[in-house]
Amino acid sequence: MKSGSPTLRSAILALKKELQNLKKEILEEKEQRVLGAIIRRGLRCYPREEDRGVLLPSAKRFREDFYSHLKKYSFRLFLRDVIKNKDSFSLADLLRYCSERSAEEYLRVLVRVGIVLPMRQSRFMLKDTRISSFGETLEWFVCQILEKEFYLPSLWGFRVKENRGGGDFDVVALMEGSLVYVETKSSPPKHIEQRDIQAFFDRLEVLAPDLAIYLEDTQLRMKDKIAIMFEKELRRRFGSSWREGHPLNRLRRETFGIEDRLFITNSDPDLIANLGFCLGRYLRSRAAKIGGRKEAILWGP
Repeated sequence: MKSGSPTLRSAILALKKELQNLKKEILEEKEQRVLGAIIRRGLRCYPREEDRGVLLPSAKRFREDFYSHLKKYSFRLFLRDVIKNKDSFSLADLLRYCSERSAEEYLRVLVRVGIVLPMRQSRFMLKDTRISSFGETLEWFVCQILEKEFYLPSLWGFRVKENRGGGDFDVVALMEGSLVYVETKSSPPKHIEQRDIQAFFDRLEVLAPDLAIYLEDTQLRMKDKIAIMFEKELRRRFGSSWREGHPLNRLRRETFGIEDRLFITNSDPDLIANLGFCLGRYLRSRAAKIGGRKEAILWGP
């Protein structure tokens, strides 16, 4: 059979279509598994727009390379400056968090994958100027991490009816029968307020996950403000005896835990490593409780 024959081309097209259908079936099965865990909790989910508000290459062949670059904290900070100056910027506008050499490399990547468009006089602009924050991109990235690095079926950015915590649920995944919820924050600790922590706890009561992670994409200290606000919210909810029932403990560096069921962490030294630590700590704790030790109740009935 000749390589350029119509029969061979038809066979290749048929294989490509079959592969696309298989990928679609796998994706739908993954979504059904996660949504099933949510629906069985008595919640009704609102559909979300695919990739809404996410800084992504339009061509899917570039997404794996973009995902690899997102693993670098400096690249994520760089993207924040790109979004901030989205209508028109030069290389000089992107040097707050990285060297000129790194900024040049990152800018070449964004132009190559079609996220940034070159303009006149060495200036550039964001292709999709509707994007106003890094928040949705961080949600998408964390969802990809859970799937690619930890093999967990995951969904991001969906809403449920009657959510008194407001907003959406950033990332939800299934891990060995446990429902995992990750709240992502792209802004630095100074922009987080006490009402944000209260809303996070309200969302926990609505969703009732088995494991929750509050993830701040920063390498700044969590103890100075975020941990203090968590302690204040615990005191508000459980009274003066909160330390006996739900103590907040530093586990390592800037990662804190409550009953090995709720974790607070950041990106120091690495976002993926910190997520892995929290997931592993929860699983080991769950295994230890199989022997009959009573589990404390942080949220839920």
